[in-house]
Amino acid sequence: MEASGPRVAVYGEFNYRRDERGLSSDQSFALFVVRLAGFVTRLTIVGRLDPVSGSTHHRLEGDFDFIPLPDYASLGSFAQVLRATFASIPRLWRSLDGVDAVWLLGPNPLGVVFALLAKLRRRRVVLGVRQNIVELTRSRYGPGVHLAAAVFLEGAWRLLGRRCPVVTVGADLERRYAAAREVVPISVSLVDEADLVSPEDAGRRDYSGELVVLSVGRLEPQKNPLLLADVLAELRARELLRSEGRLAARRAFGIGVAKQDMLDVPVPAFLVEHPGAGLILIDTGFHPSVAVNPRQNLGRVVLFAFKDLQMDPGQAVSAQLRERGLSTGDIRVVVMTHLHADHASAIAEYPDSTFIVSKPEWAAATDAGRFHGYVKRQFDHGFDYRLLDFDGPEASSFSGFGRSFDLFGDGSVRTVFTPGHTLGHMSVVLRTKGREVLVAGDAIYLRETLDNSHLPYRVEDEHLFRRSLREIAQYRKETPDAVIIPGHDWEAWEALDAEY
Repeated sequence: MEASGPRVAVYGEFNYRRDERGLSSDQSFALFVVRLAGFVTRLTIVGRLDPVSGSTHHRLEGDFDFIPLPDYASLGSFAQVLRATFASIPRLWRSLDGVDAVWLLGPNPLGVVFALLAKLRRRRVVLGVRQNIVELTRSRYGPGVHLAAAVFLEGAWRLLGRRCPVVTVGADLERRYAAAREVVPISVSLVDEADLVSPEDAGRRDYSGELVVLSVGRLEPQKNPLLLADVLAELRARELLRSEGRLAARRAFGIGVAKQDMLDVPVPAFLVEHPGAGLILIDTGFHPSVAVNPRQNLGRVVLFAFKDLQMDPGQAVSAQLRERGLSTGDIRVVVMTHLHADHASAIAEYPDSTFIVSKPEWAAATDAGRFHGYVKRQFDHGFDYRLLDFDGPEASSFSGFGRSFDLFGDGSVRTVFTPGHTLGHMSVVLRTKGREVLVAGDAIYLRETLDNSHLPYRVEDEHLFRRSLREIAQYRKETPDAVIIPGHDWEAWEALDAEY
């Protein structure tokens, strides 16, 4: 039966990717949006399109039009958002030619602009709210500029709601937008009715033997994932590569993964002897206390990701330095690929060292928290931190990398910007006696990530991760003799020489 009704455009803060098979999105809610095509005359989806061809989590199928907008890394990248917003205005204006109404999912900056343009064109505007942006931002970043921006955006959205109907997901948001012109609360399900099991069939199932618990949803702080910790404790393992299919999320946390299929992963650090700068450390590895009481250093949340952690006190970097007749005070410089807990755990061991950190990594680590892999007390010290601004004039390109720093001016130690795993991740290129060595850090967990573009299940920004992966691949092409060391690949670790 042919659908009848208005012609509707839908915009949300989603990222889309396109390949030869069509369009996909990183947000599952986009699956709900495309199903609207069966209820309107024409559905037009408006959203940010990743300039790199490829696919992401959710394949979108159906009869709809798509209008691409300029992409940007995240809402936290204020300058990029501003440029993309101005560049999007002509496309948003033209998109209104063939529609009767727009449904704008927000709050977000471009949604406010789109609403004003639609009002100018006398199109019906309906707002949508899926989550409490203020509480979400507070839980992710704490107080600061991000929270202030979220409060401002929600205020603008609620003000628009005085003139426009608002569709809210859940009763809490219905109450929050009670002053709107009209509030329409909805519940969203991505499960087709045909996939539901009847209570009778469920009651007849044999529940003896091993059971697997599947939680549907992201492990975000506002969703209180710690409630799952006791349930998952015996099922927990870690899979570093992304799986395909509906059960990918559970396999990423080891649910349903056989013990023999779990991966052993090293947590490395690297000692560099520079003829002029002295001893340099790349990352710190785990603090010695982790071998005895890991929760004290890592905290409950981060420790959940290292449930099967095995460490002897003698494996701490400080202990290995002592075996070589050295001390932590001999380390002049510590280069941090990033500040996740398994890399920054032992920063307190080096109070006299100078720490090199990228500026965006420091911003991400101090604004975010343990649910993003950071433990602030590990680096919250009055130490000598030097921040590298890869957007500044002193940064330059190197080999396949778009942005780098020559730390000592002699080409022997270069930091290269490889964001994605975290927003400020950097890798280190060393010119040793025999060949170059790239300490990739978590820009590539396993060698398979580089060889086959097999991504980890979760990265902070997939677009940036893929771009960094391409730059590493280009570096390998230009420097085929280089030793490339992945962040957590046991086989690659075992194959390394003790010294280069």
